Amino acid sequence: MAFDVFISHSNKDKQAADATCAALESGGIRCWIAPRDVRPGTDYAAEIVNAIETCRMMVVIVSTSSNDSRQVPREVEQAVRKGVPIIPMRIEDVDLNPAMGYFLDSIHWLDAITPPLAKHLELLIADIRRLLQGEPTPAKPTPVASSLPTGSPRISAPFRWTGPIVAGGVAAAIVLGGVAVLWPKLTATAPAVSGAALVTGSVVPASVADRFLAIAVSRTSSAWGGSDTKGLSSQEEAQNDALGNCGKHASDCHIAGWTLNSCLTLAIGANNSWGYGKANSSDDARDTAIAYCNKFAGTNCTVVYAACTTPR
Repeated sequence: MAFDVFISHSNKDKQAADATCAALESGGIRCWIAPRDVRPGTDYAAEIVNAIETCRMMVVIVSTSSNDSRQVPREVEQAVRKGVPIIPMRIEDVDLNPAMGYFLDSIHWLDAITPPLAKHLELLIADIRRLLQGEPTPAKPTPVASSLPTGSPRISAPFRWTGPIVAGGVAAAIVLGGVAVLWPKLTATAPAVSGAALVTGSVVPASVADRFLAIAVSRTSSAWGGSDTKGLSSQEEAQNDALGNCGKHASDCHIAGWTLNSCLTLAIGANNSWGYGKANSSDDARDTAIAYCNKFAGTNCTVVYAACTTPR
């Protein structure tokens, strides 16, 4: 039997995970969830790996328990490495540890903290259906800048893609009706406009002096694009500039990262892995991007985009 969604959760969140599974399956979305779907007599770890690789996407139940879990970050990492789209569903307000934050901190959430859970599961079902059918929905505004402490780097690590066009890199986020999904890929190609969905509406409120930078990537090709290195006056403007440059070479570009009044760097590896870093100094941003790119590429990662801005 083929499955649509792998549900990653801590066993301490079994009630929420089971409710999520039941809701999705009642909506016609086939789920793989442990221990229910682990076949008798098989190796447990091998079953987990195989299920992640064969499911079309992953839903991660984010809570204090999953944040403290040793298994959930491993499952998330496996999904990222295999290019499986990821939807984080937060059921508790928790600051992610480095292992979880490395893969999930830079993307949007399905926020299911406020009860009842069933209300949020209806949104999850609708968004998963759209994703499975390949129907994009409007992007949800990125969290306000105050939630991203100055000097605290946010990393987008690399992943692999075995599709017809190519891949590498981690965490290009496709946003579906308020749910952000990690999606594979990219190598360094000249910045790329056609088909990229523009960011509209108010995002992060900006003062007259603020300068924004952004990076966009394609989920199915090697295209990437960066905003004007001098910085732009709003997050929306910077993101649309990056999307436009990436869209010159791909029709499915999406924002991978952005920063406000600081430095942003994108590094590409020989095996198409990538990583980005943001920090107060260009050296820190560069070192962060290269370090995370090298973690997946091995060595020889090269900076393809680097810019720093300060308030004017």
